[in-house]
Amino acid sequence: MRRVLLLILAAALTAAPLQAAETYVGKTIELIDGAPPGGGYDIYARAVARQLGRTSPGGPNTGVKNMPGAATPNGAPLGPTTAPPNGTSARRPAPAR
Repeated sequence: MRRVLLLILAAALTAAPLQAAETYVGKTIELIDGAPPGGGYDIYARAVARQLGRTSPGGPNTGVKNMPGAATPNGAPLGPTTAPPNGTSARRPAPAR
């Protein structure tokens, strides 16, 4: 029983990257940054976007869309409401403290 579960898990883990590789080929992933351009958070978002493009399957292009005020509680819905529903936009992750 344990071997069967391990084989199913191994098959699922190897099939997922193959499907994901096709998902982002030729697309652009956009990180939405709630800070103005040129600041510390913008530099952080651009570094994250660069690594995201290098490590994501399919090698997508990445970019940063600055939306000043989107990091505030009042502006937080700006990201999801303006992003296309195709899964190519994401909010900038908060830096670790």
